Amino acid sequence: MEKSGGRTCGFPYCVHQEGSRITVENEYTRWVHDLDLGGELTGAAVRNGSGENLLLKPQKTSITVRDAGGYHVFASNLQPADRFRLENDGKISCLVFEGGLFDGEGNRLPDVTLCHMVEYHPWGYGVHRVRLELSRRITDVCQMQVGTLDVAGSMDMLMTRPAFANSRNYLLPNNLIDGGHELFHGRKYSDSPAYYSRFLPVSVLIYQQGVEGIEMALTDDLYRWDGVGTDIPGMQQSWVSYIPAMKGYEIRFAPLDCTMEGLYLEGSYDFGYRLTLPYVRKNITPVRPFVGRLLKQDGDFEHRWPSREELMQKKAEGFEFLGLHDEGDEGNGIFWRNTLFPPYPPEEMAKMRQCLADAGELGIKVAPYCSLKEFHPEAPDYQGNAESWARLPGPGDDIILNQCACGCYGGMMCLESPWFEKRRETIDRMLTALPFKGVYYDWCFGLECENRAHAPGRHWDNDKLLEFLEWTRKRVGEDGEVYLHMTAHPSLALENLATVVLTDERSESAVSPQMFTPHVSFMNLAPRMSCSLLTAKATPEMRKAMAMCALLNHAVIWNYAAADPAFYHQDWLDTVSRYTRHAAPGTGKCTASSPEVGCALYWNDEKVLVVLANFSSKSVTTEWRFSLPDRSGHGKITLQPLKITTVES
Repeated sequence: MEKSGGRTCGFPYCVHQEGSRITVENEYTRWVHDLDLGGELTGAAVRNGSGENLLLKPQKTSITVRDAGGYHVFASNLQPADRFRLENDGKISCLVFEGGLFDGEGNRLPDVTLCHMVEYHPWGYGVHRVRLELSRRITDVCQMQVGTLDVAGSMDMLMTRPAFANSRNYLLPNNLIDGGHELFHGRKYSDSPAYYSRFLPVSVLIYQQGVEGIEMALTDDLYRWDGVGTDIPGMQQSWVSYIPAMKGYEIRFAPLDCTMEGLYLEGSYDFGYRLTLPYVRKNITPVRPFVGRLLKQDGDFEHRWPSREELMQKKAEGFEFLGLHDEGDEGNGIFWRNTLFPPYPPEEMAKMRQCLADAGELGIKVAPYCSLKEFHPEAPDYQGNAESWARLPGPGDDIILNQCACGCYGGMMCLESPWFEKRRETIDRMLTALPFKGVYYDWCFGLECENRAHAPGRHWDNDKLLEFLEWTRKRVGEDGEVYLHMTAHPSLALENLATVVLTDERSESAVSPQMFTPHVSFMNLAPRMSCSLLTAKATPEMRKAMAMCALLNHAVIWNYAAADPAFYHQDWLDTVSRYTRHAAPGTGKCTASSPEVGCALYWNDEKVLVVLANFSSKSVTTEWRFSLPDRSGHGKITLQPLKITTVES
């Protein structure tokens, strides 16, 4: 059970010291620093995950120089810190460590000092600032690493977001998540390395599916990682690789990695990154089949706002939260333009107010769709501001206008600009004027930007996005919903702040339990939704099959109406909250002998729940089996067509 205020203000960290160990913890996560090891991070644990330390070695920052034909490494985690202080304003705990870089024999790299400051925020992350001061030029440098992590070999999935210069999505001007890389604990060659690039990614997320993980993301000032030791681009190194001797994965961020002669360091260097652990809930979050669309999509524009009777029917079907998403599909020019208020002509505003009043009286929450990055050209202040607020993927680029059937969703903006204040002001005005019970945010991921009106160099707006979401949690209040549209873009930092997450959008006709990305089953942070893009031609059987696939992945389908109102009221769903672990079909922990049958698994210390779904139009008899590190089981069962059946073991 969350403590009062947890939904609005997060869960502040407590700090205590025992000997050289400094522990920073709350009810969900625990971080440990060690003064004898330079104050570096030595522990990171997710209480409702495995509870074990995810770090196999102390974190480090290092500089490598040539020495007598070899390489001489000086690191931050080999000797005690010179000084330590703790600052706390009641909400954020700040740890400051000062020291130097040493080799394995205790020799200090002369004339170099290091200050490592960490601010622990109540939403699961620490913001790390590393400052290196050099009082003289250091020559013959070939590598600098900052914040290197060595994590447990139990991790089985890797998600990286490359720098825009290294993004495969070059036709779409966004640096998006580079798919999902499955890890095999060193049993396959693809683990060594699992990721390797001469450009630093802006974020790395490594995790064990359904259990826990850790995320490292660069702070918004990306330009501080560029031009270290050389002004030639692409002389960095990022890699994630399984290290057999360690039986874990090394995550390396090296702003300089180059064997060219003549490289040197001088002056000062400032680097920032964010480390996040997930706020995994103790028990599996009950599936919440209550999120649907408010506006009817039957082509009858005059009656698109549901009546009180229709809302009563949706309430009876179990819907408690509806999203108002209006992109102008009717083509008549009446739709909600981003940041424009009021969004509709007086007659439509009156219909909306009546609908919201009816929904409120029935106990149904309604949240409007709000793009965090799109600014509609017809909105006030667009002219005269859009150019300086715009997100530009490259120097000299023009504003990106996202087109749609109704004309334009809006121009892409960067939250590292006054657009941040403008968007916050417009959302606050909307929530003040209308009885909404939350928000539905789209474009919930940071984007790289080269607009020099925002920063002196390359940057992105991930930090500002998190700041925006923290403000939102306070603004919507204890009972408000924060629904994040994050299609295939997992982020521990962002999802710790969500009450509902939209993870996927699927329209495939070949419906199968493996049709979703790993982000759908992810881990137990917030209820998860997948948006159905099936057309009107899709049969009720196909819609039900897609809903069954989603349930096997511990998610539900977001649509105006369920294929079967009783589908999400099956008895077994009431028992799910007893379990602490979930494995989706793609993990292979539970399998069936028949290809028509999908299989998922729930378990805790006492019991296992096998979930079987028959996607055939006929009855099927199948053998099933599950395998976990501490137990296994098998059986045989006959399944009815297009039905989900469970077996508790």
